[in-house]
Amino acid sequence: MRKSFTPSVGFFQNTVHASLNPTRTLDHWIPVLDRFTSAPLVAGNSKLADNILIFDLPAIHTCMNCADCAATCYAMKSQRLYKNTYNKRMINWFMAIHTPYQLMNTIVVQVANLPKRTDNRRWYVRMHASGDFFSQQYITLWDSIVRDVNNIRQDIQFYFYTKVSHILDFSGLTGHHNVNLVESILPDGRVNFAPFEEAFEIAKETGVYVCPYRNPHLNGELHRCGDTCTHCMHNKHVLFIKH
Repeated sequence: MRKSFTPSVGFFQNTVHASLNPTRTLDHWIPVLDRFTSAPLVAGNSKLADNILIFDLPAIHTCMNCADCAATCYAMKSQRLYKNTYNKRMINWFMAIHTPYQLMNTIVVQVANLPKRTDNRRWYVRMHASGDFFSQQYITLWDSIVRDVNNIRQDIQFYFYTKVSHILDFSGLTGHHNVNLVESILPDGRVNFAPFEEAFEIAKETGVYVCPYRNPHLNGELHRCGDTCTHCMHNKHVLFIKH
């Protein structure tokens, strides 16, 4: 298990690639980084339908239990290739630690302003396509976000994958009717992704559902998360084909 840490302002100042006035601390310039802070939730890739918004954190840095997957972490690729992706995740992390109320209010306002859908689909908010829950205080932050959102509208479903459910207490957060926790560790202790043939062997052994994305058994049919498949929004376990 990887030991987590709480980064200082200096850590962010030395690792975020945004253009800064070097004489100021992050406490001064965080409010004016509008392109990073005004909309913490962002759209995902083509695998995801347009009714899914994501809040990301830096991969590995925020993952307390990543020994089994750090070397092959899919989220590291875009983090290494794209400065804006890296910056966005780092700023989200900074705000979660140092300006949590600003982050909470910004997310709640962003969700409150989402247009009402006309296609009978819900809005989904995924906590972390990259990163994981890194502290109990951070879980409490999302508990507060969900509570405030639920006081405003009833068409939002939250979900997340985590490897730290045995380390941190998620009972408050998952106590909300519209929050689903997906265990990234299967009941037998294995991680929930594997190469194609191995994934289906594990599925036979465990009875766990296999994500349809890139599943050749489906004869090339297009399956999009949040549209043709909503398994992860409502179930505890899923298997992914490694890609």
